[in-house]
Amino acid sequence: MRANASKDGPSSTLRRLVEEAIGPVDRFEEHTVPLGEALVWAVWRDDAVVAWLKRHKVKDKARREVRAYRSWLPAIGWGTPALWMASDEAPNALLTEAARGERADRATFTDAEARQVMQTLGRFLSDLHGLDVPDDDPMPLHEALPQRAEAWCLRAEDVLASDLVDAVRSAFDDPLPTSLSRVPCHRDLQLHNLLVDRTNDPLDLTVIDFGQSRTDVWLVDLVKLFPVADPERLTLRRALLDGYGRRLRPEEADVLDRLRAMHGLQTSVWAYDHGDTRGIRAGRAILENAVERWRA
Repeated sequence: MRANASKDGPSSTLRRLVEEAIGPVDRFEEHTVPLGEALVWAVWRDDAVVAWLKRHKVKDKARREVRAYRSWLPAIGWGTPALWMASDEAPNALLTEAARGERADRATFTDAEARQVMQTLGRFLSDLHGLDVPDDDPMPLHEALPQRAEAWCLRAEDVLASDLVDAVRSAFDDPLPTSLSRVPCHRDLQLHNLLVDRTNDPLDLTVIDFGQSRTDVWLVDLVKLFPVADPERLTLRRALLDGYGRRLRPEEADVLDRLRAMHGLQTSVWAYDHGDTRGIRAGRAILENAVERWRA
């Protein structure tokens, strides 16, 4: 994340809670992402970033992230950052350990390293999705996903051409497999949420930013990593599935294309709401690619 100038920084309450958790700090440096849904600060001590402070704009996203750090991630035993502070005094905020490594979207990998990163991520996802977490949603996924798609279609009617919106509706009119089940998912898995540490061989991987995490169909964790189908992405997807220990069945590949279509639509709507014309075009390209594959 790119550092931004911050006049005020965290509130006095947040500063106090941070220092109660980890002791005195030298400074807070803002790294909030443009159009982001949380304020983010690097916490510095002795010329090093020792922690990250995040204040979500939506309380539920803070709750989801705290649950992941307190419950899901310790249960699978991966070296994820420690949660150092989450307080009722600041229910939207959390403080996490600064993990080692560079963001995967800024790193330069050889082809072998890129496959290794995906294989490691596949093993992480297999462990995360394999957690025994009860599904307390009374609506089965094969009914919930079409309703989710229709809600986004209604929002997209003023953003995208009607034929594209109708294509998403048509895709979700087709029955989905009744076997779909909910598992713990990250739900915002993109390269900028992966940290890669080259200290060891093989490379160490850390997954961050669990603000959108909840139980969902496991395929949602492939959608943002592989938003369009091209030869390079398909090679990396195969590497991830190798690490995961499975192959996509035809009916799962079909569901993935439909989820990618909905993701393209969601991306365009979100970008429209935030005045991001580039994001609208990107979402439309994702949607068109997914619809073409689904129709084929």
